[in-house]
Amino acid sequence: MNNHFKDHNEPIFANINGISIRAQKQNAGSISLKKLDPDKRPLYVVDGKEMTQEETETVDPNSIKSVEVLKSASAITLHGDKGKNGVIIITTKNSKNK
Repeated sequence: MNNHFKDHNEPIFANINGISIRAQKQNAGSISLKKLDPDKRPLYVVDGKEMTQEETETVDPNSIKSVEVLKSASAITLHGDKGKNGVIIITTKNSKNK
């Protein structure tokens, strides 16, 4: 099952297992990632680049265009063994991968 959130000029409020995004158009907002056991962490991909959980926390929530969550077979099919715990794909508004 994939969960996909897109920016439609509305504030983003998303709660996905392990990630919480709070961003409003005019406020800084925040990304809060639950500290997971390193062996159980999902793979984080921001604008096509793999990132650590800590690097992902530095992304400005107001720059997020979409968040996609891949689970199970779809995550493994696209990302191999790195996707075995799921994949969180964040695309920013400035992404060259439009």
